[in-house]
Amino acid sequence: GSGGGDREPSGGKGFIMCVECDDVPAVVKCEQCEDTFCGLCFQWLHKKGKRVYHKTFSLEQEVPDDQRSELSGEGTTAHFTTLLEEEMGRKEEAGPGGNG
Repeated sequence: GSGGGDREPSGGKGFIMCVECDDVPAVVKCEQCEDTFCGLCFQWLHKKGKRVYHKTFSLEQEVPDDQRSELSGEGTTAHFTTLLEEEMGRKEEAGPGGNG
């Protein structure tokens, strides 16, 4: 049989990655979602609805500065930028009587 058993975390960087963008190491874990998020994705996904009341705890991973997503930053990941553009696009399309 072929030998396996080298199970690395996703991305193989040794960090717990954000489940949403999978682009940067996660900085928080949501107790309710039981998922790990970078700061941006957590804010994005938890800014409305019942998720606003979710609690998190910090993962405090030893992440190098160039890998860490800033909680206060915007658009630091391609994923987040795409989401933002999609939302902006929807607002622009939703003009009066613009159904065609």
